[in-house]
Amino acid sequence: MPSFEFRRILVGTGLLVMAPLPLVLLLGPLALPCYCIWIAVIFVTDDRLAQRRRRVLETHRYHVCTHCSYPLDTLVAVGFCPECGRRYTHDGVKSIWHRYYPEPRRCDGDSSRIRQCGS
Repeated sequence: MPSFEFRRILVGTGLLVMAPLPLVLLLGPLALPCYCIWIAVIFVTDDRLAQRRRRVLETHRYHVCTHCSYPLDTLVAVGFCPECGRRYTHDGVKSIWHRYYPEPRRCDGDSSRIRQCGS
């Protein structure tokens, strides 16, 4: 299975390649500025969605259903998601989310501030 980042690149590239075709036919010389705006919208939106997902995961300690995103942190460690009915374990969903959104490492020992090591 391709990594999450690789899939994001593939989807973004597909949208970038397919989007300008109608623009060139309809807009002529205005196609290039519209295409640049389209690229910015795709990447800004994608980044904002990723940041929002990371906030939700960190808020619920990565105990979030991988199918419907229902927060599972207040439920028992093993059970069925009340939203979609899928079976879950806290360790299982946490390990799945960590593949795509790893927790930032704490380098300075200050637990109130999280930052990436080396930054």
